[in-house]
Amino acid sequence: MGRRQASCMLVVFVMILEVANLCVAANHSTTSCIEAERQALLHFKSTFHDPSQRLSSWNGLKCCQWKGIGCDPVTAHVVKLDLKHPWFELSHWPTYLFRSYEDIDWSTYIFLQLNAQNVTPSLLQLKYLNYLDLSGNHFNGTSIPTFLGSMKRLRYLSLSYARFGGWIPHNLGNLSKLHHLDLSWNYLLSPEEDINWVSQLQSLHYLDMSVVRLGKAHNLFQVLNMLPYLSHVHLQHCQLSNLLIHDPQPINVTNLARVEVLNLAENYLEAPMLNAFQNMTSVKVLDLSGNFQLKLVPFWLREFKSLTELYLSDCSLEGSFPFVLQNLTSIEILDLSYNALNGSIPDALQNMSSIFALNLRGNNFFSFPSWLGESKILHLNLASNNFTNMEVPLSSILRNMCRFKSLDLSNNMFQGEAFKGYENASTCINSNLEALYLISNDFNGSLPVWLGNLKNLKELDLGGNNLNGTIPESLGLLVNLRVLSLSSNNFDGVIPKSIGQLVNLKVLLLDFNHFHDSIPSHFNQLVNLEWLDLSNNNFQGVIPSNFDRLVNLEWLDLSNNNFQGVIPSNFDRLVNLEWLDLSNNNFQGVIPSNFDRLVNLEWLDLSNNNFQGVIPSNFDRLVNLEWLDLSNNNFQGVIPSNFDRLVNLEWLDLSNNNFQGVIPSNFDRLVNLEWLDLSNNYFQGVIPSNFDRLVNLEWLDLSNNYFQGVIPSNFDRLVNLEWLDLSNNYFQGVIPINFDRLVNLQYLNLSNNNFHGVIQMNLGLFKSLETLDLSDNNFHDVSPKSVVQNFEISPDELEFRLQQLDLSSNSLNGTFSELITWSQMKVIIHMDLSNNHITGSLPKDIGDRNLDLYELSVANNLINGSIPNSLCRMKWLTSLDLSNNDLSGEVPNCWRDTSYWYEINLSSNRLSGVYPSSFGNLSTLSWLHLNNNSLQGELPVLMNNFQLLILDLGENRFSGSIPSWTKNTFPSLQILRLRNNMLNGSIPSSLCQLSTLQILDLANNRLSGSIPHCIGNLRGMTLNKSSDITNTTFALSPIPAQAMPPESSWDNEDVKQVLKGREDDYTRNLKLVVNMDLSENNLVGLIPKGITLLTGLHGLNLSYNHLQGSIPNSISALYSLSHLNLSYNNLSGPIPGGIQLSTLDDQYIYVGNRYLCGPSLPKKCGPTISHQVPGSGEGDDDERKNKLEKIWFYFVVAVGFATGFWGAIGTLWYKKSWRHACFRWVEDLADDIYVEVVIRVKKINKWKGKFCVHG
Repeated sequence: MGRRQASCMLVVFVMILEVANLCVAANHSTTSCIEAERQALLHFKSTFHDPSQRLSSWNGLKCCQWKGIGCDPVTAHVVKLDLKHPWFELSHWPTYLFRSYEDIDWSTYIFLQLNAQNVTPSLLQLKYLNYLDLSGNHFNGTSIPTFLGSMKRLRYLSLSYARFGGWIPHNLGNLSKLHHLDLSWNYLLSPEEDINWVSQLQSLHYLDMSVVRLGKAHNLFQVLNMLPYLSHVHLQHCQLSNLLIHDPQPINVTNLARVEVLNLAENYLEAPMLNAFQNMTSVKVLDLSGNFQLKLVPFWLREFKSLTELYLSDCSLEGSFPFVLQNLTSIEILDLSYNALNGSIPDALQNMSSIFALNLRGNNFFSFPSWLGESKILHLNLASNNFTNMEVPLSSILRNMCRFKSLDLSNNMFQGEAFKGYENASTCINSNLEALYLISNDFNGSLPVWLGNLKNLKELDLGGNNLNGTIPESLGLLVNLRVLSLSSNNFDGVIPKSIGQLVNLKVLLLDFNHFHDSIPSHFNQLVNLEWLDLSNNNFQGVIPSNFDRLVNLEWLDLSNNNFQGVIPSNFDRLVNLEWLDLSNNNFQGVIPSNFDRLVNLEWLDLSNNNFQGVIPSNFDRLVNLEWLDLSNNNFQGVIPSNFDRLVNLEWLDLSNNNFQGVIPSNFDRLVNLEWLDLSNNYFQGVIPSNFDRLVNLEWLDLSNNYFQGVIPSNFDRLVNLEWLDLSNNYFQGVIPINFDRLVNLQYLNLSNNNFHGVIQMNLGLFKSLETLDLSDNNFHDVSPKSVVQNFEISPDELEFRLQQLDLSSNSLNGTFSELITWSQMKVIIHMDLSNNHITGSLPKDIGDRNLDLYELSVANNLINGSIPNSLCRMKWLTSLDLSNNDLSGEVPNCWRDTSYWYEINLSSNRLSGVYPSSFGNLSTLSWLHLNNNSLQGELPVLMNNFQLLILDLGENRFSGSIPSWTKNTFPSLQILRLRNNMLNGSIPSSLCQLSTLQILDLANNRLSGSIPHCIGNLRGMTLNKSSDITNTTFALSPIPAQAMPPESSWDNEDVKQVLKGREDDYTRNLKLVVNMDLSENNLVGLIPKGITLLTGLHGLNLSYNHLQGSIPNSISALYSLSHLNLSYNNLSGPIPGGIQLSTLDDQYIYVGNRYLCGPSLPKKCGPTISHQVPGSGEGDDDERKNKLEKIWFYFVVAVGFATGFWGAIGTLWYKKSWRHACFRWVEDLADDIYVEVVIRVKKINKWKGKFCVHG
């Protein structure tokens, strides 16, 4: 008994002693650690670049308390080193964290990485380490260190996503205690045909070798079968098809029968290859996704009764829902996304009652069964299908979605009101919904109030629909909301104050709507907001001054609104900002000087505002900046010399400002620059000689500046250049001979400079060149010989991609065929050789050389011969300009309506014959110039040129009368020019229907008769018309876009007009000219009063006719009139007054009308001057009115005289006493007058006598 008691006491004593030791050890482990191991950890830390300071806790003596370190509670030895990427704390690589690969914020991910060149051997000091996780960091492609194979205590080793490279060391097979091995997603190679080292890992439960190249490891599955505890096998993207294509027999599953998770995704497996795995029926999770050659589900899969998760996305499955899957009643997660399945979702899915996640995204299903809304499914993804309708209204499903946790119906064709009939109620007492996506459908209607009842909602994305109305206040009740997207809808109104209650909101997207008013001040409560997009709305006002409280903001887009004011000075507090877009607003002021504190800024777009001032000198501190766009503002000054410190800059656009100075010589340090646009400024100087160091440059635009000098000879090193525009400068010299090394160049514009010499046509051999513009220079020749010399093959065998060729306005000599070879003609769609010295004739087969040519211009050359008939066969030709040459013969009459024509200009040649009737077939023709030729015959009556804007047939020999063209003939005609022909007859009144007409020129013909009284109906000549000639509608008949004349082409249209006594060519301002010229004809009659209704007239010329009558007084109402000529007619009467007419200082306006009178004429108007021309008929309306007034005047005078006469004389006749008294008074008055006269005569005679005596 005593012995037992003693033994018990001894055991108790030992136990107490052990507990004491444990307590001491535990206390020791929390206060310090093994010094050698601490030093090893510090050395390990020193090898990392740690921008996010993840290892900031690694200091002091208590290394067991350092983040990521685990120690043994007894011995204090380091047993765990967990340095996996922080994002991996939540799950394995972000498969479940992000809805798609593109959603990953890579800049943040990289910022959180530890970066090292290798793994230091100091880890060997951690002799008791059993857990090592370095996943998600960056080891720059270094090999997995072989010393890891000697760390035999390791039970857990994860090196996934760590950027290791090279071969997998064999000695990893020494880690016999290893339970978990993850080498996935690196750049690793397995030793060829040798995977036996894996068989030594007899304790292994988890193996992930995804993306390891195992295509030659033929014994792979035999080796895996030797691992008795293996339960998780991940072999994604391992080239397994190379193994199974030779041996698709079933695998021996003696040990693999324990495998529960099998990942064979992305291995290019075909259906027969999968037969090798048909006996692994214990598998619970099977991933076959990404095997796009699979095409069907293996029939034996129905035997996998334990299967709970099945992933078959992107396997090219076709047809209806696979019936094999309907027997898998244990399935919980089923992913069939991104296949080609179609039809309806089968009702048999109701039997798969265990499913809680169903992903059918990216198929062609079109029928939505009603039972889905009542199933036990928690996560349903039906996005990107062809759903158009449902068996029950979607509004009913949404109203009853109490069980769903996530529902994605995005990118379908749903229509109608999503929430119709249930605006104010929901059947859900406690909804579980956390995510709802209805993106990119055609839903309309407004948002219901009951959306505020979805208390658990974290993500709501309704973007890309036609929803309208205002945002309900109830959305402010969704306090758990993280993402709210209403972008690309028709919402309007203001943002409700309740949005400020969504304090957990991280993403708010309201772009592309019709919201207005200013940004609410309560936005400052959204302190967790990371992404805010209000672009493309009607917001106005200023940026709130309290915006600086949104300190977590990373993305801010306010572009395309009506904001104004300045950038708040406290904007520098948004230190996490990476994207800032304020473009296309009315902001003004300068860039704040403290902008340099936004050190994380990567994108800055301030374009299309009214900013001014200079670029702050401290801008160089924004070292992370990749995109900088300051274009279309009023900035000035020079580019700061320290701009070269923005080494990450990829896009720099300073165009359309007032910058000046030279390009800094250190610009070559911006080696990442891909886009540089300095156009439309006042830069000067030369291109720096070190510009060739910008080897990543793809776009360079220096146009419209004052640059000079030559193109550097080393420009050929910019091999990535795709766009080069040096136009409108003062460059000179020749094009470098090595320019053809720019093999990626697609656009080259050197126009409007002082380049000279010979154009080497090997420019056209650029591999990718599509546009070449060398116009407005001093080139004098083209050297096609270089093509043969450099390539020693026939030019016809060469392949050209050149589509736009402009060599106009040079001094090129030679014939057309010498300048342009057959091979160059084959693909060119725009060719302009105008304004040169090209001679010879056009090739007869020019139309057969390139049937795809859109535009051809050889105007203003010396080309002779006839117009080739082959031009009629060019089915895509839209514009043909052969004007100002020496062409002769008849115009071909073979033109077909291709529905693409918009211009034909054959003016100023020596063409003869009649008007080609086939021109009338060109229904889309907008401009037709045949003037200044020798065409004859009568004008066609029937024409189908419904889109015609300009018809210029002047300076020819056309005869006959003007056809009765109406608005049905030319509904859009704006310029009609028939001057200098031999037309006779009267002006048809039907021309008054051409209501869009702005220029009517019929001068110098033989027209007779009177001017139509309806001339005032030409509304195109009035002030209340649209001032832009290009606004004419083209909707009268459907025409393709190629046939629509580009607005810029109006600048090239040339019409001669006589204004102010001289004939001028009107081009750029042609669309502003309003003129009527009927001079030098035989017109008679009166000037119609309707002509004075044409208030937009700039010029009116009626001279050299036989018009008569007076000038209408209302002509003074033509306030736009700057030129008037009424000379050499038979007009009479006074010149009307008025301010506008008084400004016309031309003394010849009224000359040749001898019966006109007025202040500026020799004949002044007076009361006795007759206004009537002898022998003339009745006056005009004014004369008739004056005559009527005269008749009334004389009639009133006669009546008054008669009344007065008989009122006095009649009284005296009948009243004798009055008569005697009157006669007596008259006699007395006569006597008094006589006496007075006699007395005065005597006085005068007396005065004369005295004057004579004194004289």
